[in-house]
Amino acid sequence: MAEKTKKFDKKYVIYIALVLLILVGAYFRFYHADYPAVGYHNWKETHYLTEARNFNQDGFFANGFFAPEWDYPALNTNQAGLHGDTFPMISVLTAVSFKIFGETLLAARMIGILCGLAAIYLMFQICKKMFKRDDIAIVAAALTAISPLFVFFSRNVQLVNPALLFMLLSWYFFLDWRESLALKKGILTALFLMLSLLTKYSFFLIAIPMLATIPKKVWKEVGGAAKKFNLKKLKPYLIYGALMLPVPAWYAYAKVLEAKSGMTTVSSSIFTADMAGILSSSWWTAVKGYVADNYTMIGFIIAIVGLLLVYFMKKDSFGNKFTLWYAAGSVPWILMMVGQLGGHSYHQYPIAPLIIILMSYALVAVVTNIAGMVGKGVTRDYAKYGLLLLAVILLLIPSVSAASRQFDVQFLGLDIAGEYIKDHSSPEDRIIFSRGQSFGVLWHADRKGYGIPLPEADQIMAGEAQGVKWILLYQWGLGTFQNPGSAGYLQENYAPVQMGFMSNGEQTQLVYILLKKGGSFTQESLQAFPNEHGVDTKIYEFSKGYIEFAYSSAD
Repeated sequence: MAEKTKKFDKKYVIYIALVLLILVGAYFRFYHADYPAVGYHNWKETHYLTEARNFNQDGFFANGFFAPEWDYPALNTNQAGLHGDTFPMISVLTAVSFKIFGETLLAARMIGILCGLAAIYLMFQICKKMFKRDDIAIVAAALTAISPLFVFFSRNVQLVNPALLFMLLSWYFFLDWRESLALKKGILTALFLMLSLLTKYSFFLIAIPMLATIPKKVWKEVGGAAKKFNLKKLKPYLIYGALMLPVPAWYAYAKVLEAKSGMTTVSSSIFTADMAGILSSSWWTAVKGYVADNYTMIGFIIAIVGLLLVYFMKKDSFGNKFTLWYAAGSVPWILMMVGQLGGHSYHQYPIAPLIIILMSYALVAVVTNIAGMVGKGVTRDYAKYGLLLLAVILLLIPSVSAASRQFDVQFLGLDIAGEYIKDHSSPEDRIIFSRGQSFGVLWHADRKGYGIPLPEADQIMAGEAQGVKWILLYQWGLGTFQNPGSAGYLQENYAPVQMGFMSNGEQTQLVYILLKKGGSFTQESLQAFPNEHGVDTKIYEFSKGYIEFAYSSAD
């Protein structure tokens, strides 16, 4: 009787710890949940935010079956912003949230945050099923909760969040299916894998260890049934295969949308392999930086140790075997994803669960051996979990620092300029903006725009033919004034209506200029603008405090 109580208490404590970890994960993920779209990758957020807003306002079938429209068409393409892409899962879910809660950033970001919190729970359950151990499972949940990659990007409105959730759900049900071969579990496995791939093609990675660890008796059964064409025995597997058909069907449809709109996107391509890129030092420098941001360097080193331990310890156990196939599958996956991996850190989402599992395995293996030297039984358990808690806390320090680095990349004033445009324009007005990380202005302005970093005079005139009445020159776009043709055209046909500044010591740095069609200006009148119209300020939050941003607006 005492033994049963002891086991019950241990299980009870583990699940209390899991609930606490989910709360910790929520604390980190809700940071800046309603913050303006001025942060790191605001361009990607604007991609899906504006798609969602267009779905909400125009309907899901305005230009085809869930055909996505963003707010930054190219001058020579479909002017509604129609484009080919993977299935706009996050945009559709966000549009539904908009219909319920209104078009707010909190309503949009809640989707990714909930996906991120569900990932903590699923990582616990997956590791528990794979390794049959609570310690590895709870450490994996803890590392998922504090992962800089998941903390920052769970808050962003991006496809990777629902894609990860669907991948983990497919993985979870696969572990049940391979033990029971139940049709229902198999259908759920295939359904969620399809939804993951439909949302983001790069999540095919998880299919490699799944296929590699399907029981041999299944392969024999399928092979024998196919040879004799036993439809009854083949039926479950035909169903699983049929459930995957929406993926190639949508890919073909996306190509039709590309042809219709004239807009090609990276996301609509399955791979962006660039074998020359992986040999360049710039690629390795970029990826090293992303690894540090996503897992911290010490975390990644621990994962490498974990891989060695998984390989040399109990290779025949299912958990180790699945993990090794996951790692082996990552090699061709990396080669196929060279272009994307060298471009942005969030492309590591499909491989991140592997890194977390390897980190967890290493920490538990090392700590268990140390705890074994301390004592036995309850004493050993207390020592083990105490040391694991200490290890997670020590990893929390660089993890918070890595997440803060990303939250602190902000492009101030985009919301101020956007809200000014929205208040002083009609819905048909369009904007030329400096592209880069200035896309957020489109969300706050609720207007479509053309991203041109350094617009030439003929590009400005082409934009005007499409309704351009506003030009935002943000930091890197201020070089437009160095081009005599562009500068002359702007001075003769536009008037400054807003300017944003940052104080740099005793100097004031110009961050952006917002111009409106109609009127003219000179260099002298531009310099006198703040004195004529006065200066207002707005406070932005950073991890180490607040920054005051100054701006001057025409009435």
